Amino acid sequence: MERPSKNDDRTGVGSSGRRAFLGGAVVWAASAVAAGAIGAMVTAFRALGRRGTSAWETDGAGLDGVIGAERLGPGVLLRSTAEGPRAWSLRCPHLGCTVIRTADGFRCPCHGSRFDDQGNRLEGPAPEGLAPLPVQRVGTRWRVRTREGGA
Repeated sequence: MERPSKNDDRTGVGSSGRRAFLGGAVVWAASAVAAGAIGAMVTAFRALGRRGTSAWETDGAGLDGVIGAERLGPGVLLRSTAEGPRAWSLRCPHLGCTVIRTADGFRCPCHGSRFDDQGNRLEGPAPEGLAPLPVQRVGTRWRVRTREGGA
């Protein structure tokens, strides 16, 4: 009886089948490596965008000692309270739209989330209330830290 050779198609496992399999495996592995590298680059670029600290400063006139006085900054609400100054981000935690002031709080014009006067979530798709922001006194000015990140 004759033995089948390595290239004999009667075995069903000819070298052309192995080559096709290995070629497909190499393509699949290269695609996985490329996808991982792209993911790592995207993560690195996002981290670069978050580096450093951004702040908004405003004059303390009209806020000092006047409970309920407010000042709007770019994406920030600063309010004088009995406990001291408080600040909130005006970015909706749902998808980042800028909320607008209403008679009783804030409303997101994009998807309808509503927040009370203290930034607490009342309704809508937003998963939480408006983010509180750190406030500090710098001389006669108030500084609100609007973004934090690694140095």
